[in-house]
Amino acid sequence: MKLVSFVLRLGVGVTAMAMPSCASEPKHIFTYGSSEDAAASIPSPAPESPESIASALRDDLECSREVRRLATQRAEEDRAWDLLRACLAMDKFRDLKLALSPPLLRRSQLLGNIEQARLFAQLVATRGANFRRDLRLLEAEGVAIHSLQEVFNKPERHRGALVTFHAVMVPEGSSPSRVQLAEVDKLTADLYAPRHSDRAEGSVQSQAGRSSNPVDRYGREWVKAGSQNFGHFTGRQAIGSVDSKLRRRLSAANEYVVVGVLQSVRGFVKDGEPRQEARLKLIDAFPPGVETPEF
Repeated sequence: MKLVSFVLRLGVGVTAMAMPSCASEPKHIFTYGSSEDAAASIPSPAPESPESIASALRDDLECSREVRRLATQRAEEDRAWDLLRACLAMDKFRDLKLALSPPLLRRSQLLGNIEQARLFAQLVATRGANFRRDLRLLEAEGVAIHSLQEVFNKPERHRGALVTFHAVMVPEGSSPSRVQLAEVDKLTADLYAPRHSDRAEGSVQSQAGRSSNPVDRYGREWVKAGSQNFGHFTGRQAIGSVDSKLRRRLSAANEYVVVGVLQSVRGFVKDGEPRQEARLKLIDAFPPGVETPEF
């Protein structure tokens, strides 16, 4: 009897300890926001700086290609302009026509006349200082920058104008606060090399008829092998006042593309010949690079 009673009590105890049924309230599981909130809380990577992008581009052709791609997208015009300036600072941008395209020209105009002139003078220098070619392009787009010859022709009209030209720094007349500059102009000469002919009668025939290349008395045809630029002094001179920071970058007998503000022009006689000399406040100066073909 005692044994039966013990079993009954044990059964009651087991029933009392049974797990709650699945119909009971589920436990609350705490979460920390939705998956969208979690994704939004992860910081997005910072965009690459124009300088890092320019460093990754191999040369001026790649820089021009990327600047052009960005400039054709209205929303990316600011990035195109920033990349242009970063590439130019690394001597990796030479496409003047692209820089003068409407979206980029508008941004250069926001710099103001002086900074715009500085930028385009640097670009002309990077392209090889071909002023005969590049100043025509700048003038056609209304960029307010003039040649030294132009301001000499009409000095009163151009007082206070922005001037750029290719010059050599002359040791004589230079001091810690000013530099003497002699303008240099470039002339392009064609270079010819002989090409031997099988004909002995002193002339060379081409497939299209008689060759237009010169032939010497030994029957050699001289063909164009290239061209080379030669610098010569124009006789135009300038004295530029400079601050100490710019003066430290300038060395005697070196060539520069300079940009400055015209203050005055004076005439004088030297060695029996009339000369002209401009007085400028120099803004900046850039060493000329290797000339590149026009894009």
